[in-house]
Amino acid sequence: MKDTIYKIKSIIKDHFWIIILAFLLTILIFAPLIAFPYVIGKDYQGINENAFGTDAHFYLTRGKEVLEGHNLGSPLLREGKNEPDAIRSYSDQILLAPIKLLGLGQKVNITTVYNIYNFIGVFLIILLIYYFVWQLSGSKLLSAAAALSAIGGYSMIYYKTIFYDNFNVYARVIYPFISSFFLFLYFNLLLKSLKSAELKYKIFAALTFGLLFYIYFYAWSFVLALNACLFLILLFKKDFFSAKKVLLISSVGLAFGAYNLIGLVASLYSGVGEQAAYFLWMSSGRGPIFSKIGFITLILFALYFYKRRDDENWPLIFAIILSGWVTLNQQIITGRMLQYGHYYFYFIVPLAIIISLYMAWRLFNRENLRKYLFIFIIAVVFINTAGNSGGDFDIRRKFVFIYDTYAA
Repeated sequence: MKDTIYKIKSIIKDHFWIIILAFLLTILIFAPLIAFPYVIGKDYQGINENAFGTDAHFYLTRGKEVLEGHNLGSPLLREGKNEPDAIRSYSDQILLAPIKLLGLGQKVNITTVYNIYNFIGVFLIILLIYYFVWQLSGSKLLSAAAALSAIGGYSMIYYKTIFYDNFNVYARVIYPFISSFFLFLYFNLLLKSLKSAELKYKIFAALTFGLLFYIYFYAWSFVLALNACLFLILLFKKDFFSAKKVLLISSVGLAFGAYNLIGLVASLYSGVGEQAAYFLWMSSGRGPIFSKIGFITLILFALYFYKRRDDENWPLIFAIILSGWVTLNQQIITGRMLQYGHYYFYFIVPLAIIISLYMAWRLFNRENLRKYLFIFIIAVVFINTAGNSGGDFDIRRKFVFIYDTYAA
């Protein structure tokens, strides 16, 4: 017990600044939500939800259904509530299980619960990204810049401006925070597995991959593409030992996720399921999709590989880049056009930020230049996030009583 406490204290001491910076950035991201009831005063008439359109309302409704003890076959209608969930996601049940076990299902506000989960989740995601990059590089400064930029600097790519008049996307209800949390947990465990001979990391990586099948379709399919790309790259590199690790993780993960995967496939090929998929998240088409940030990252990788091909991390970096192209363009082979924005905005963009900063760090030889440049990047991220006003949320939430069905 004393050894465990000592290790925790040592970790906090060694990585104190990222813990502080991650907490401050999370505060800034959620500042509009935190401040709104106090700013609006007596005119505030409802629950405190961010302005992300009807998707957020849908996720809140699903959460309320879970708290009331229903299945998610029909969250919006009285009929069919106990039918199977069309999107086959157990995120809501996983998040709300502790609330139900404590007997608080009818005593809490679902919006408040999800806001708390989001806050904690974003803080932990920053730390997970930090640790992933730290495993890659051993640099605390680079790791901090990459983690903070991926979350706080995301909006500069999305809105193409430093100051923006909307919420940070990571303040959105459930997604992308829960899928991103398990995605970056998997990245850390995968990297640990590649660098270590211990079996436990492979088992944990496989279980995390398998769990993604029950969390979010776009997350597990992205990881599946990543694993396939990494496996082929390692075979080409003739690193058969590492390739076997990736194959083991993928196989065990697929076996763990098989139940939900089989159910999803069966649903898609049923009459009702096929119609629902068409109107909700899938259409027919084989048109290719081009990604500007993916192309820029690919060019940067070419320069990085030319200069730093002795870097042992290049196969994983290249696999991350390729997996973005594969998921965006899988419809060329399958003929099924998915809502590719889920791949692009939730995975490709933040991962492009992370690996681009890593490659840039490896390309710069001058230590002082790297130091001041990456400190400047962190400063810009905080300035950008501090400029977040929450957009039209003031007006929307004045009249949030319209959505009073979400209230506990």
